Amino acid sequence: MPKTGKAKSRALTIYLLKQGQTAETAIKEAGGLEKFTVGDGGTVGDLYLSVASPRPPQWASLFSGTTQPILPQLSGTQSSAVLVVKRKSRLFAVTFGYGRHLLLPGAFEENFGLIVTLNSIPTDQVRSMDVKSFDAIFRHTRTQASREGSLRDFGMDIEQDLLRAVTGTPADTTLGGRLTGMDALQVVVPTTVQDLPNLLERYCATAPELSAVSAAKSASRRSAWNRSLGAECSCRIARWRRGLSRQCPLHLGRDASCGQVTGSRRTFAGGFVSAANLTT
Repeated sequence: MPKTGKAKSRALTIYLLKQGQTAETAIKEAGGLEKFTVGDGGTVGDLYLSVASPRPPQWASLFSGTTQPILPQLSGTQSSAVLVVKRKSRLFAVTFGYGRHLLLPGAFEENFGLIVTLNSIPTDQVRSMDVKSFDAIFRHTRTQASREGSLRDFGMDIEQDLLRAVTGTPADTTLGGRLTGMDALQVVVPTTVQDLPNLLERYCATAPELSAVSAAKSASRRSAWNRSLGAECSCRIARWRRGLSRQCPLHLGRDASCGQVTGSRRTFAGGFVSAANLTT
């Protein structure tokens, strides 16, 4: 009789693939990898697996010919896997081991994890943050606190700092005990493979305006991003820091990444890394 009870906590690294991407276009040499269907009839998704040839660890050569007795023949393998899951019209890539390196650059939505995390954690539940500072000297710093705090506690300068990653505790702990977001969303959450598609859909629902972010990061949009980002982000960060309502209007010229847009105006629930008034 199968065991029942609470699902085991799993460490997940989650990417949202861009619109139009498929497993074959997002994964390096997907045709040469082992492919397995997951769930009854592939209802969960497809697992792509790469297993490297066994080889001795690099550190073993340091002791060559110096030990008594002689070291045994050491070897190890590096496994990489990507689980591709489709929910509604979107594809997710959940990576395991070295699976991140199987994804092609530009195949996934930038800042997906960051936006999900910012939209899921209360303003006073930030544990760590990565910031790029555009000062006389370009700096990339990571700050971790001994307990949760607000952005103000981390001394973030909204005029010169660009938030790159954040870790915090979500208000809804069924999303995970702690979320870390950058391009990928990293989370430890109790789940089973059967429950994974619904969980991914819940994460996606917290980030409905990823189209604007994705468009802004392309080279052709960078000038528009730079012009509009300053005032817009300053407003949103300030509102987020004060714990006020985080609903800001965002104009989109095409469908939102995680849902259908019924008009050109949508409400952006909490994130502040999107540029406004971008069109395609």
